[in-house]
Amino acid sequence: MTNGHKTRKKKEDPLPTVEQRRILKRDFSKLVVDRPVYRWFAVWSKVLKELEGQNIEVRGKKYKLGFSKHNMWKYINTNTIPKSPKFVRSDNKNLPRDISAFSDSFFNKYRPHFIERTTMTGQADGIPNDYESFHFPPNLPIRDRVHIVRMHYMEKENQDTKHSADIVLDQTEEGLMKRLFHTFRLDMTRDDLTNLDLYFQVEKIMRKGFVIPKIERVNATGAIGSRQRTTRGDYESSIRKTQRDRRFAKILLINLGKGLFPRIKSII
Repeated sequence: MTNGHKTRKKKEDPLPTVEQRRILKRDFSKLVVDRPVYRWFAVWSKVLKELEGQNIEVRGKKYKLGFSKHNMWKYINTNTIPKSPKFVRSDNKNLPRDISAFSDSFFNKYRPHFIERTTMTGQADGIPNDYESFHFPPNLPIRDRVHIVRMHYMEKENQDTKHSADIVLDQTEEGLMKRLFHTFRLDMTRDDLTNLDLYFQVEKIMRKGFVIPKIERVNATGAIGSRQRTTRGDYESSIRKTQRDRRFAKILLINLGKGLFPRIKSII
């Protein structure tokens, strides 16, 4: 308050949308996908570590889980990924806390490998060894500099030059990753669940306040005026989605071991 009058605090301008969704560094290097993708990459990497050496079956064919010699795993020391506390467990108690603790630590450790490197200018001694450098005379026109660079890279133009990060991931939806993860861990640890039971259990996790309905048998007579009942037939689409999610989760894990994340529809 000044001279009897209230002083309003100036409202700060909101951050640009891109900064709300991306993590930027002061040197303007940036991540190429949203933060949740890196979290789920960490989670599924830990799941793969827990199940390393085991076989899973997709469409009648068995696949051995493990980390390949893909370049991705040259940057991540899979030997340091802890097997406990386990993520592949039937109990959801403290699981969100364990996921957050592990994924935050994982991301902070390997964050530089996810960042797209940008063009740097300056003296040669300040440029990383794996960067390509061009040294132009002081008075060389810009058009000549651009021409020299373009000619240098013309023979490489058929290569994939969209990314400069060490580890490149694809975008995905947070909800999809969460649903596949919980479907997979329950599928692996609960033999007593039908596809419909599995769907209900995952829905309880995904939607706060969800109540599992009571499923009744269809009235054999189908008499007019009989009371409306909730039957298994009401959830046929949900059953099919759960069957698909069980398959997608396994495919995701197999492809992750081969160095591609998250690919869920076909095995590379």
